[in-house]
Amino acid sequence: MEPSKQPLSKLLTIEGTQESYRIPKYQRPYSWTADDWQQLLDDINDDANDGDGHYMGSVICVDVSSGAPGEPRIFELIDGQQRLTTISCLLVAVWTKLNEIYTIATDQGDDSELDEDDRSDLKEIADDIRRKVVREKRYQKEETLPPSPSGGSIANDFFVGRKGRTDYFSRLLPSSQDSNRDDYLYALAHFGILPALDIQQPRNWGNRRVAKCLRYLTDELPDDIATLKLLTQRINSLVFIHIKVASQSDAFRLFEAINNRGVPLSALDIIKNAMLAALERQTPGSIDEAFETWSAMTERLGSETGLHESYLRHFYNAFQFEPGRRVPRANRATKSKLIDIFDQLIKNDAQTLLDDLAARAVFYGAITNPEDANLSASRQQRLINLAHIEARPSYQFLLYLFDRESKGKCSATDVDKVIDLLARFFVRRNLTGVPATNRLDALFVDLIEKSEAVVSHSKAVITYDFVRDAMLNAPRGDAPASDEDLESALKDHLYWYNPSMARYLLCRYAETRMTKEQFVDLWRRDEKGRYVWTIEHVLPQGTPLKKAWAEMLADGDKDEAATIQDEHAHLLGNLTLSAYNSNLSDAAFPDKQKKTTVTVAGEKASIGYQNGMVLNEVAYRHGNRSLCLATTDAWNENHILARGDVLSNAMLKDYRI
Repeated sequence: MEPSKQPLSKLLTIEGTQESYRIPKYQRPYSWTADDWQQLLDDINDDANDGDGHYMGSVICVDVSSGAPGEPRIFELIDGQQRLTTISCLLVAVWTKLNEIYTIATDQGDDSELDEDDRSDLKEIADDIRRKVVREKRYQKEETLPPSPSGGSIANDFFVGRKGRTDYFSRLLPSSQDSNRDDYLYALAHFGILPALDIQQPRNWGNRRVAKCLRYLTDELPDDIATLKLLTQRINSLVFIHIKVASQSDAFRLFEAINNRGVPLSALDIIKNAMLAALERQTPGSIDEAFETWSAMTERLGSETGLHESYLRHFYNAFQFEPGRRVPRANRATKSKLIDIFDQLIKNDAQTLLDDLAARAVFYGAITNPEDANLSASRQQRLINLAHIEARPSYQFLLYLFDRESKGKCSATDVDKVIDLLARFFVRRNLTGVPATNRLDALFVDLIEKSEAVVSHSKAVITYDFVRDAMLNAPRGDAPASDEDLESALKDHLYWYNPSMARYLLCRYAETRMTKEQFVDLWRRDEKGRYVWTIEHVLPQGTPLKKAWAEMLADGDKDEAATIQDEHAHLLGNLTLSAYNSNLSDAAFPDKQKKTTVTVAGEKASIGYQNGMVLNEVAYRHGNRSLCLATTDAWNENHILARGDVLSNAMLKDYRI
């Protein structure tokens, strides 16, 4: 390890070897925001003095230079990418300001307030900045112009383009993640620090971090020459501890030590870095291949990083019973234990662990993102339904079951029946709170252990009946909620206590009873991500009630009507679904019944209880009459309770374990 204290002017020298920095593709994408950019500007201005400039911390690098004559000294940047990327953008922004002033002064000539010496000084400062961002390789007139650089050496990776007899190379090569590299290289041409090179603008360039950073810094910088010159001096004086290490594994080890002292990284980042470091130590030069495997895993899981971390926890819980996978005193992976668990697993066998993580991510990706998975239509619909219930604790068991299915230890039919069982289990659990939330992980880890005990016998398989019996016979408190508890929850103030489950129950009731002619996607969202179909209270929940409702409920007695409303508005029998709730709102009941056509999310939809919606045609008995929302001429507590009994009885059958 070779640490040295260096100002930016030495970190990015403009003579000699002209150091260049490459950010490996396995690094996190550029993530600084306006708060970070402003803090950097404040630090540069507040802390700078005539001596050392603001201390920027350490950068950890591996020297990957080829050593060939004329080639730059190239460092792979393991720690410091956020700072160097931002400072490079700042240099571009300062150059843009200075170059604009210089261009105007040159065009004005003798009419400019800047004389020839001022303009020359200004150009020298701007050129100094430019050479910290761009390296040039010029060919003499008598030289034969070679083909443009394209691969073959690390130095050629930095090639941006050719203009005339000059090749241009970026001094910084950001990570390729989130298009950081393409965005930055395009920005060099867009902001004019490079000649007019043919660099195509990346799609959505202006909406990503690099472009936003450049715009922010440009807007925040001063316009007068004196202040820009002073800022340039302070940028050049920024102090770094430049730490050069011999290998990737040494860099990761040092990086891990620094992060353990408080630099924030997610558990996922720490585990990834530990994995790559271990593999690089075992097989020098393998880090790119290992990163590709890790990337394949995350790609199969989708873009939500929260799911990536859940996968690591569920992976351990699902497969800890395999040889070499159990970590002492870790019966299940919690967020607080996750890093320690994977640290041990990586030490045991990093390569096998990484390969297994990547392979089994296919199953987890199918469970969590069934819409995009290669599944049968029936299984896809089952998993989509499970996702609507918020049943994520069961995903660890499904991960295990999908893996065992792939090995012939469980039939596809049984797996599908188990998914339906889990849906019914979680409807009951989410309505009643039984089992308790803090027992769910343990419950499914125990179910995995019992299932694994079955398949340890060579010819045995996991069946739906086995899983159902195991769940029904779980210890007290872990078993599914009783029918009595479920009925009590359905007949309580359902919407008040659990609006999301109230919506699910209504949607599921309707979609399982629709005909093809009645079909409508009740889970559709609008352009803002909101559900198009939402819960409608027949008896309005808002106060005060309008006169027509007070007349219908209590012959005009407003206090009595309010009491009825308070006791019945949130009951299941008073709920339906509407695609345009605000049109119904607190209107009088006859007005709510009328069928009206409106435009919702660009499509026409019929509202009003006579629109043929399944929920509006649920038949209930009142006296000797069979009624429904579409046909009844009155709506009060008796109608609400009668309709609620019909719906709750149907749901008790639907969600029987």
